[in-house]
Amino acid sequence: MFPLTGYDPQSLSKDTAYDLMRHGSRRAVVRLLGTHPVEWQLDALATEIVADASRDSSGVGDDRRRRVLVDLVHHHLPKLAEANVVEFDHGAGVVAPGRHLPTLLPLA
Repeated sequence: MFPLTGYDPQSLSKDTAYDLMRHGSRRAVVRLLGTHPVEWQLDALATEIVADASRDSSGVGDDRRRRVLVDLVHHHLPKLAEANVVEFDHGAGVVAPGRHLPTLLPLA
């Protein structure tokens, strides 16, 4: 496992941090928001995650993007939001960096 440098015990437990970063989609969200710390539209975030995984944005198919979007909305973003890693507004369809995002960047 990667070392958790810059770990702040007041933010997240190590177990929580490692659990959050266990899935590739959550690591991709943290990496993208850490690199581009702005508010992202969910469609753009899903497209970028699929493109990053395939290393080529021309290979982003609608079916794959839709599956990633559904997983983000129903599983990964709520889990990250619960830990204050992201701010997730399902109704507005946006996600932004949260208070604990910097804690997880070394693991992304």
